[in-house]
Amino acid sequence: MDNFSAPSVIGSGIVLLSLLGAAIYYLKKKSFRFGKGLPKESVKGLKGKAVYTDSGKFLGKVEEVMIGKNKIDSFKVKLHESKKKGHKKKSTEKRKFKGVYIKMKDVQSMGEILIVDKDILKKLAKKS
Repeated sequence: MDNFSAPSVIGSGIVLLSLLGAAIYYLKKKSFRFGKGLPKESVKGLKGKAVYTDSGKFLGKVEEVMIGKNKIDSFKVKLHESKKKGHKKKSTEKRKFKGVYIKMKDVQSMGEILIVDKDILKKLAKKS
């Protein structure tokens, strides 16, 4: 009556589970790339990155990336509170952008963070 033998059912089950496991592994591996956010090489991936000088001082975070002639021209960096000199916020005053524009030529390295030339601090001191 039974056309199926126990070893053939078990073998078919193992093959089916193996295929299912391989499919799940492939889909998870493919989606991990998108689950971690934007690639650091993309323009959108640079937004929100921390900006440090080459001497290790924290400046702030990238707020905008400016494009010129089809490549990155400069970065709009929102300064950290300790770098904002001479600006006291009143409770009713709307907070305006308090930051600095950093040219691409002043950027030494881009990755998880942006590292800029330490002369940026001198430029900030002159402006305030």
